[in-house]
Parts: sequence; C-alpha cells; structure tokens
Amino acid sequence: MACKKYSEEIEKQMKAFYASLNEKNRRRYAAIEAIKLGYGGQKYISDVLGCHFQTVMAGIHEITNGTETPEGRIRKPGGGKKKITDMVDNIDEVFFEILKGHRASSLWMKE
Repeated sequence: MACKKYSEEIEKQMKAFYASLNEKNRRRYAAIEAIKLGYGGQKYISDVLGCHFQTVMAGIHEITNGTETPEGRIRKPGGGKKKITDMVDNIDEVFFEILKGHRASSLWMKE
C-alpha cells in the first residue's frame, strides 16, 4: 500500500475533478499527479482515483512521448467496447430463446 500523500479533503476534490473529465483527460490528469509524486505515485493515484494502474501508465506514456489521438477524438479509431450486434450474428434468435418460457415474455407458452 502506498503511503498517504494528500489529505482526505484534497483526495475528495481530486476525485470530483477526475469524474468530470473525459477518458483522455482522465488519463492525463492521473499521469500528471503521479509524475508530481514520484516513486509510488502511480499506485497511489490509481488507488485514489479508482482507475487501473495501466491507465496511469498510458497517460504517462502519452505525456512523455507526445502521443496524440486524431483531432476531435478521445480514443484511437476502433477503440472502445464493441456492440453486441457486431459480435453475435443471430442476436435476435439468441435473445428470443432466452425469453422463451419467461412470464414477462409475450412468447411465454405453457408447456
């Protein structure tokens, strides 16, 4: 466990500010705070802000290497969660199979 660096009041303010940022700016804010603290700062900031350690590391990499995402974007093209409709070809059939026999379903049949 990282040693305490900031007061509880400052941590509360940091969390509120962090929550107001978009994904890219969250990474960068976490990275800046971790860099300011030095050794152990990455773990401490990830614990305080509730983000993954690798998120802080990615932010540090972006800042130190000057990595930029395309203009007007937060993520790289193709990044982010994929839609279930893109991953499962027969999503309608799978969904109706799950609903079959459930009372809330219009497909409910007595067996």
